[in-house]
Amino acid sequence: MKKFFALALAALAALVSCQKESYSPEPQPQTQPKIVFELTASYSDNAPATKAVKTGWEAGDVIFVFFEGVEAPKHLQMRYDGAAWTTVEMNGDTEGAIGLSNGKEGLMRALYLPFGSDSKISSGGSSEPRFFIENDNYYATRSYWLTGTLHYVVINNKVSGAFNMTIPEGFVQFYIQDPDAATKLAGKDEYTLSCPAVTPCGINAINATGLAIERDYMMGDPAYAGYKMCANAYKGGFLFSGCLVDEENYLNTYGNRYYLRRTFLEYNGIMTPVETKDLYVTPLNPLVSHDAVLLPSYDSPRWMPVDGSNSAVELSGASGSLGAWKIKNYGDYVPAGSEWLTTFNFQTANALGEKVPSRDEWEALIDGLTWAPIVVDRGIKGMLGVDKDGKYIFLQNGHYWTSTLFDETSAFCVQVESGDPVDKLAIIFADPTAPLAVRSMAGPTDPILNTFNPEITY
Repeated sequence: MKKFFALALAALAALVSCQKESYSPEPQPQTQPKIVFELTASYSDNAPATKAVKTGWEAGDVIFVFFEGVEAPKHLQMRYDGAAWTTVEMNGDTEGAIGLSNGKEGLMRALYLPFGSDSKISSGGSSEPRFFIENDNYYATRSYWLTGTLHYVVINNKVSGAFNMTIPEGFVQFYIQDPDAATKLAGKDEYTLSCPAVTPCGINAINATGLAIERDYMMGDPAYAGYKMCANAYKGGFLFSGCLVDEENYLNTYGNRYYLRRTFLEYNGIMTPVETKDLYVTPLNPLVSHDAVLLPSYDSPRWMPVDGSNSAVELSGASGSLGAWKIKNYGDYVPAGSEWLTTFNFQTANALGEKVPSRDEWEALIDGLTWAPIVVDRGIKGMLGVDKDGKYIFLQNGHYWTSTLFDETSAFCVQVESGDPVDKLAIIFADPTAPLAVRSMAGPTDPILNTFNPEITY
């Protein structure tokens, strides 16, 4: 019996020993040391690549930094307080470690949006990893940006570097002074500017592979010039930006000639056009990458109202007055209002109640102005005539009636063709039943707009 109890006690001791070993605490994982970011960014107003209306950092500016090897939407934010930069690791729109550790290295890209410091970064649910740039204000990401890249290495839990932030090649900016700009843009009303040498351009995303910037070309194609650039309010004015089209091609065709159009659309459930004004400028030098152009102020009389009215411009040649001519075709809301001309046969054209110019009046206009090819809103081409005082008129490509018959089977008309293959502006014959456009002169009761447009320099 004693032997039995001895064996039982030994077995119990062994069991207790095993249980003690199985309940011993497991080793805890080491806490990842916090990564310190010592990053700065230059914004030099002496650097050609940053020549702009805005030329320095301001309190509240945020730079978004993206790292190779870090998945979207994790990124770093550099925040400027007016004197120095602080950094915050972000996971989308909330704070959270981005996952760097000692020894990691790769490319990092910094991105600054002048009007998008409150933007949010998301992964967008895309099959191809991207850092999508999102903002409740649509226009904030439809502006120019500054960017810079550096190679990073995490050494002793630290990432260091100084970004040289520049505006990408091709961007230009336009500024129109208006002390009420911020108030006007606070709602849903829309203020736009178009220039045929510039295509609107915004930013869509940063590709996680290689950190390339994915541009967002409005209308879906960078070749579409002359579409509307969005406005952002900045220091008592409207700031517009876009990317130059093929500079050499534009300059070879049109030289230093730019036709700008400014629009205001009011939102009342739908966008309703309220005002359209045009400006023709011939600066001493052509637009080049990184130009920042100061245009006439919003209330300047140099902006010619062209919308929905019977406004006319009184033109003069070397020998005197050429008469007052309507600034748009009959049936158009604005000059070049449509790619398709509103047309009439000869009899109908001369029964519209408009003063259709005679052959002699057309001939005097053609001979009395200096003509050159130009392209206006949405790429519509034509010829632009400038008088001795700088006042101008635009004729869209096509054919226009005179009020003069040649005989029973033909009438005189005006042919306007720019660069196809050579510029044409001539009086020819047409069948009176043919559908042609009408550009009338001002009648006795039509208002006359006397506008003077000196050259603008920038």
